[in-house]
Amino acid sequence: MDLSNNMLSGKISDFSSKPNLLVLDVSDNNFTGPIPHISSILMSLILRNNSFSGPISPICESLVANNSFSFLDLSDNVLSGPLPDCWKYGESLVVLNLANNNLSGLIPASIGCLIHLKALGLDMNSFSGSLPSSLKYLTDLFYINLGNNMLMEKYLPGSGKAFGEIPSRLSQLKHLLALDFMGNHLSGTIPMCADNFFAMARIDTEPSYVYNPYKIYTEYLPQALSMSKISYALPFTRVDLSMNQLSGEIPVELTRLVGLMILNLSHNNLSGAIPSTIGALKDLESLDLSGNKLSCSIPPEMADLTSLSYLNLSYNNLSGKIPSTTQIQGFDPSSFMKNEKLCGHPLKKACSDPLYEGPQCSIKTQQNMELKDQDHYELPSFYISMGIGFITAIWVYWTVLLLNESWREAYLKLLDKVVEQILVTAAVSGARLRTKLEKLVSR
Repeated sequence: MDLSNNMLSGKISDFSSKPNLLVLDVSDNNFTGPIPHISSILMSLILRNNSFSGPISPICESLVANNSFSFLDLSDNVLSGPLPDCWKYGESLVVLNLANNNLSGLIPASIGCLIHLKALGLDMNSFSGSLPSSLKYLTDLFYINLGNNMLMEKYLPGSGKAFGEIPSRLSQLKHLLALDFMGNHLSGTIPMCADNFFAMARIDTEPSYVYNPYKIYTEYLPQALSMSKISYALPFTRVDLSMNQLSGEIPVELTRLVGLMILNLSHNNLSGAIPSTIGALKDLESLDLSGNKLSCSIPPEMADLTSLSYLNLSYNNLSGKIPSTTQIQGFDPSSFMKNEKLCGHPLKKACSDPLYEGPQCSIKTQQNMELKDQDHYELPSFYISMGIGFITAIWVYWTVLLLNESWREAYLKLLDKVVEQILVTAAVSGARLRTKLEKLVSR
C-alpha cells in the first residue's frame, strides 16, 4: 500500500487487520500520533517525513511476530526515548533508518544481531556513549551514518572534558562503502587500519551496486525500495569524520582507499603534512581538510586528482607555493584562505621566490620517524650489551683468582700496597693541611 506524498494528516492507529499487507508506505505526509500497529507479515514499513511521536518500542512486537521484516524507515519524525533492546529478533532486517528524530541513550548491544543489515542510519539524534563492540558482526553492512549525535562521549572526572576514540574494530566491516561520523565527540587519532575497508579500496566496484544498493530486493519490494523513496541512498563512496576533535596526522592508510569519492576531515585538530600518497585517490571528487592544523607545503601529487571538483584547504598552517597546475590553481581563492604562509595563484599573495615550493615536511617527518625507530631499538641494545660485558668480566676475574693461587697472592699483595699508599697519602695530606691552618691562626 502506497499512500506517500499525498498531504494526508491525522492519526493512524491500526493496520494489523490487513492480513495480506506486505508493504506500507505513508511517507511525506502530515500524520501524527504514535507508530501504528502493523500486520504480522509486513515486510516493509516506511513512515519517513511525518510527525509521528512517542517511543519506537512498538516495533519490537512486530520484530518478535514477524521473521520476514526487512525494511524499516522511521526517519524524519519526532520519535523520542531510547533505542529498544529487541534487535535480536530482527535478523531479517536489511535496512534500518531512524535518522533525524529525538532518540537518545545508548545504542544497545543487540544491534549486532542484525547480521543481514546493509544500511544503518542513526544520524541526527542524541545517542551517546561508545559504540557497542557487537557492530563488528554486521559484516554485510555497506552504509553506516551515525553523524550529528554525541557518540563516544565520556567525561573525565573533575575536568568536564569529553573524549572517545574511533574504535578500530569497525575495520572488520570490509564491505563498507560509506562511513559518516561527522559532528560527534570523537578524539584521538584516525585508526591506521582504515585500509581494511576493502570495498572502498577497490576501483572496480560495480556502479549499479553503488548507485542502487537495494536492487536485489526490488523483486518483492518494488515500491518501498525505489530510489525516490530512500533519503539516504548511496550515490558516493565516502568517509566523513568532520566536526570532531581528532588529532595526529592523516594516516597514509586512508589514501589507500582508492575508490573514495568524498573525503571530509574538516574541523578537527589534525596536524602534520598532507600525505603525498593522496594523489592515488583518482576517483576523489570532494576533498575537505579545512579547519585543522595541517602544515608544510601542498604536495604536488594533488595534481593527480583529476576528478576533483571541490577542494577546501582553508584555515590551516600550510606554507610555500601552491602547485603550478591547472587542476589545483583552478579552484577559488577561498579554498586556500587563512594559510598565512601560502602564496601563489589563485591567492593574491605572490611568492618572493617563484622556485620555492615550501618545506617538504613529509620527507623530514619520515626521516625523523626512522631515526626515532633506530634510537628506540639501538639504545636498549647498547645498554644490554654493556651490562652483559661487565658481568662477564667480573665473573672471569673472580674465577681466575679463586682457581690460581699465585695470582691470588699477587692480587692480595697489590691490594695491601694500594691500601697502604692510600693511608700514607691521606696522612701526608692531613699533615700539610694542619700546618697551613696553624699558620693562618698564628697570623
